[in-house]
Amino acid sequence: MGDVGVSLSEIIEVRGCGLNDDELLALIIIACEVLSQVPAGLFSPEHIVLHTDGELEIKSVGRNEVSSRYVPPEILEGNTDVDYGAVHVFCLGEVLRFAGAAESNNADVFSLLNVMTVAHVATRPSITRLGQMAKNKLAIQNPKALLAEMYVLIMGDEADDIEDLDLSSGEYMPNMLIRKSNSKCFEWDEKIKLPQVL
Repeated sequence: MGDVGVSLSEIIEVRGCGLNDDELLALIIIACEVLSQVPAGLFSPEHIVLHTDGELEIKSVGRNEVSSRYVPPEILEGNTDVDYGAVHVFCLGEVLRFAGAAESNNADVFSLLNVMTVAHVATRPSITRLGQMAKNKLAIQNPKALLAEMYVLIMGDEADDIEDLDLSSGEYMPNMLIRKSNSKCFEWDEKIKLPQVL
């Protein structure tokens, strides 16, 4: 992935609010696709990185690298023989709580949050089952597109940035400065590359 990833915690910070219900469900679906490849460990919002194409990268870390909020009860109790699929489901549930699921008025989202973070390990769904449960609740067909849109809203669109770059001079010249209608227009002065009011 050649783009600059942005962590879920950064997304929430920049937006100043949590994710909406569809974004939460899309996050569950794509995270479940990735979690089967994630090594044993824990993760928090800082360790979930969103990329421009809607792909997620989840970095598992040790217990001392996350808040106790993201450590499931079975590990807090000192159990060393744990089901890391269940651990990942718990961590994802707590990540969703951080991302706004606890404030959701959607009963489906709230129910998923509760089943993901339940203390009894056998009650938590498997990663595969959780992904399917979220797919059944999400109305849109392409959850990656929804996450990609979330990325663009935070980081901008690389294609737009390229259009604004003058390759001959290497200078950044936003197309937005050129406006049509009766409002003031700007035109680049060729000598000093400063906008001039027409």
